[in-house]
Amino acid sequence: MSAHFLISGELAAAVERREQGGIRMDRYAGALRFYDFRLLITSSFINSIGSWVAQVVLDVYVYSVTGSLGWLAAMAAAGWIPGLLIAPLAGVLADRVDRRTLMVVSALLSGVVGLAVVGIVISGGPVIVILVLTIVASIVRSPYGPAAGALTPEVVDEENLPTANSLYAGLDNIVIVIGPAIGGLLVLIGEPAIGVSINAISYFAAAALALGLRVRSRGDAAPGERLVRQVLDGVGALRRTPTAAVLLLFAALDTMLCGAYTVIYIPISQHLGMGNQGYGYLLAGMAVGGIIGAVVADRLSGARRLAPIIVGGVLVQAIPYALTAFTNVAAVGIGLQLLSGIGMVIVDVVALTAIQREVSAGLLSRVLSLQDTAALLASVIGSIGAAALLSSISIETALIAMGVGFSAVALALSPLLLRVDRASAARTTLLDHRVRLLEAIRLFAPSSRTVKERLASAMQVAHLAPGDLLIREGDDADALWVLAEGRLSVTSSTAAGIPDVSAPDVVGEIGVLTSIPRTATVVAATSAIVWRLSAEDFVAAVEPQRQPLLLLGPSMVRLRRTHPDLVRAEA
Repeated sequence: MSAHFLISGELAAAVERREQGGIRMDRYAGALRFYDFRLLITSSFINSIGSWVAQVVLDVYVYSVTGSLGWLAAMAAAGWIPGLLIAPLAGVLADRVDRRTLMVVSALLSGVVGLAVVGIVISGGPVIVILVLTIVASIVRSPYGPAAGALTPEVVDEENLPTANSLYAGLDNIVIVIGPAIGGLLVLIGEPAIGVSINAISYFAAAALALGLRVRSRGDAAPGERLVRQVLDGVGALRRTPTAAVLLLFAALDTMLCGAYTVIYIPISQHLGMGNQGYGYLLAGMAVGGIIGAVVADRLSGARRLAPIIVGGVLVQAIPYALTAFTNVAAVGIGLQLLSGIGMVIVDVVALTAIQREVSAGLLSRVLSLQDTAALLASVIGSIGAAALLSSISIETALIAMGVGFSAVALALSPLLLRVDRASAARTTLLDHRVRLLEAIRLFAPSSRTVKERLASAMQVAHLAPGDLLIREGDDADALWVLAEGRLSVTSSTAAGIPDVSAPDVVGEIGVLTSIPRTATVVAATSAIVWRLSAEDFVAAVEPQRQPLLLLGPSMVRLRRTHPDLVRAEA
């Protein structure tokens, strides 16, 4: 944080008036007002349309050529297994280099591979070559997701993060309606080459949009460190944040069931009397449910009890599969997939938002890549497991086994989430106490509840005896202290008669806000309890919501007492 905040009083006042005036934007418009987020989500939308068109076209193309569900499972595995192996390294890469540049390169390489697939389809080349190109595409595409996922919390503020993730999920599911519909139309008219061409073009469009991003961001993975060590740092971050680890587990369970549909949707379509063409309708039903689920998840992402939301989401996703076994009516089957889509997206959005909030920005790409690894492994298990079930039992029995089995696993794992909820409740009680005290301090009063919570969670408690030194004049400003109990004495070489500071209040904020040395010496006048907040943690909490300007004004009163020459007189 630099000293330029000293001359921004007028701007600070304008921002404060805007906040206190109660200006509120629609929650979706609030997220979309960020330019870089609009680019990120547009690139995702365009690229996803192409990917879904290609998936439907290639699945039907491969099945029509081979007549084998095993080949469908192999195609799914070819897209997932290489990503499974490369994802941890892709996360390190996304924390080591500029994330925007990495997204551009990844998208361009994916487009080149997509053009090769076009050539094979047009020439009627062997299916095995498509399988190999799918493996290559999975590898070059791997860094894009962790990089984009880590950028999202940086291009929107904390308040709009759940809405941003919900918009991603909602548009992804709109794509699932549009993409398969286009793919299904191309299948009907016999033009698979157009479908894979759309996919290749979409990657180049995504690269162009990523090139326009203004944000520059990288994690804390140093280029000279060993890759294995940096991957293990991501694993260590999960160990230190049990909430993120448990949510990653449930997200993998959710994805395992999703992986099964790549194999089971065509047999379900046949079971419902729609033939192979019903594949796209089932996907569309799930996608419409996903759009509804995104709206619901946006409201649920701020809930403090995750267990009922996450476990309930898995049940809503799984049970419709079992119910599908008891109907041959196409509309009912599509409606059940709609319900399943609602549960799927609720789990995805709530889990992702919580992980983004729990994990530090410097490690976020690596943690998200581990989530990708778990998701890809789960998808492979889901697709292979579904193929194995269908080869040994009837479609009806397989659907019942899937619905009941996934529901049972979710319920068996629910104690893990309940334990996280109990720990979160205890932490919330502590944070509520600290937030109430921060609300009574003028410095923090303009800040949002979210900022106060971030500040409160980063504070370290210290107990002072009378006469203990807290701040020495002239020292570097590495932290500020919130006085929770007691009284502090303040002296300065440039001013006399500075009044004592009584709880609740804050000291040391001037140096943190302005990056100047300490302007006064502070000692404990009585026994006191202070909460230390490092300069780094302070900036991390307030900068995403551009709060420094709001916080500066109250500190000017003290700065004028000790160093009036540093404060520019207002015009």
